[in-house]
Amino acid sequence: MLSGEVAQGKYPVESVSTMLSIIKEGESFVPRFPISPSIVTGRDSLASAAVNVAYELKAKLIVALTKDGNLARDVAKFKPSVPVMSYTPSRKVGRQLQLHRVVSESMTLEEAMDDAAKMGWTKKGDKVVVLSNDDEDTPQQFTMRIETVA
Repeated sequence: MLSGEVAQGKYPVESVSTMLSIIKEGESFVPRFPISPSIVTGRDSLASAAVNVAYELKAKLIVALTKDGNLARDVAKFKPSVPVMSYTPSRKVGRQLQLHRVVSESMTLEEAMDDAAKMGWTKKGDKVVVLSNDDEDTPQQFTMRIETVA
C-alpha cells in the first residue's frame, strides 16, 4: 500500500524499494512456526521435534512407521515443510492417512527409502528423519533417527 507522500513524491520507485526492504527485514524476525498446535502428549513432542529436526538439517523427508496412523497424523498437524511418508501394514489406516500426506502400505524402512527415491523426493546423500515404535510391548516408546540416503 502506498501512502500519499510516496505516490506524489519525487522518488516513488526508491520509496517503494525502501519500504520493501523494511518489510523483508521485519518478516525475517517472524518465527518459522508461527502457529503450532499445543503439545499435550509424548507423541506430540516427538512429532514437533521431528519437524524441527527436519527443518534444521534440511532433511528431504519425514518417514513415520506406524500401525494405527496416529504418529503420522501428529507429524502432519505440525505442518512440516517436507513430505511425510507414512508406512502402515493396515490398508484401512493407509486409506485414512491419504487425507494427510503420501502413504504407502508397507512396514520397512528400506521400502520407504526406495519409494522416496523412485518418487524423486530423495537422492544419494539426502537426510531423512525416521520415526517409529520399535517395540510392540511398549506402545508409548518411540524412536527418532536420522538416516542418510545411500
